[in-house]
Amino acid sequence: MTQEHEIIIIGGGPAGLTAGIYAARARRRTVLLEKHGAGGQMALTWEVENYPGVEKISGYDLGQIMERQARGFRSGDPQPRRHRHRHGGRDAPGEHLGG
Repeated sequence: MTQEHEIIIIGGGPAGLTAGIYAARARRRTVLLEKHGAGGQMALTWEVENYPGVEKISGYDLGQIMERQARGFRSGDPQPRRHRHRHGGRDAPGEHLGG
């Protein structure tokens, strides 16, 4: 079965997760592709002190919060749909965020 998406977001860092939130709120069929995990490169940062509204947090924790917020906008789908795509010659997961 082929699944079509209206929006494909490459990268699950702050910009990609923000795009995912807006796309999901707009009820677009969206997939977000990230090879490592929520937060992207930011998740490897020990301490983030320059993010608006947050005094100090680990990059990993901030990525988890952002991912939870993005998932909160998905409608009627309690579990993300997993997708596989080719990334640098190997399979990498992606997650369906939109409606």
